[in-house]
Amino acid sequence: MIRIFQSKFVTIGLILLVGWLFVSAYQVKQDKKISAEQVDNVRAKMNSLEKENGYIQQFISYLKNPEFLAKEARLKLNYKSADEQVAYVYPEEKKLSAENPTEEQINFLVKMKNWFLSRRFGRLLDFSRTSR
Repeated sequence: MIRIFQSKFVTIGLILLVGWLFVSAYQVKQDKKISAEQVDNVRAKMNSLEKENGYIQQFISYLKNPEFLAKEARLKLNYKSADEQVAYVYPEEKKLSAENPTEEQINFLVKMKNWFLSRRFGRLLDFSRTSR
């Protein structure tokens, strides 16, 4: 039996077998590490989905709340209960008069005058500035 282990072919075969076992063990370790990372990612996503599900459940219970429904009916459907009084507020309309121009209209006219003069006499004004 000792002669078998003294053979070069058997020794080389055993070295290759041991090397293959080490490489296989390393690959298994790497696969285990990758699988653990994937499990952690899935757990994190599951926790975030559970948290989001809780928020959605709270929102649904809020939507089913009678106070919320009454508020939405008042706002969207102009609903009024029997014991309520409603006050209407109308926005104030601005009346434009030709006799008293507003500040905005005056500013617009001044800008138009300046634009027209700069277009019309801009070259003359630029020339007169450079000659001084």
